Amino acid sequence: NPLIATILSSDEQVFHVDSDILSPELSRILCEGSYGISQAIRLPNIEARILKLLIEWLTDHKNDCIDSDNEEGQERSAENISEIELTFFDAIDKPTCLDLLVAAKYLKIKRLTESIRKILDQRAKTHHFQNHLSTYIEE
Repeated sequence: NPLIATILSSDEQVFHVDSDILSPELSRILCEGSYGISQAIRLPNIEARILKLLIEWLTDHKNDCIDSDNEEGQERSAENISEIELTFFDAIDKPTCLDLLVAAKYLKIKRLTESIRKILDQRAKTHHFQNHLSTYIEE
């Protein structure tokens, strides 16, 4: 049975999560800090709404996250973004994606960082294409 870690967001919301989904950085913070398993890991830079999304993503990727984070220099193409990730990101607006990107970088969750960048890049290309097409049609 995995241990339960307690995480406290910047807006004081408490999350109880299985320690087996923690990113390597959160695990390091838990081990190196003065945290016992019963004490909350404070994340003063991450709001509850973003922490909830991080936990959801880590839970969805708990079996593949650790392996892919250890593969240095290996980039995933846009085609390698899974259906789960596409569905996950479809429900998230750009400002929230950017907040999630900052949190993922802070916690050193490389795969999530790469996924967000690819999703934002795809959205930018689609948006640019749609704007260009609209301009062309109007002329």
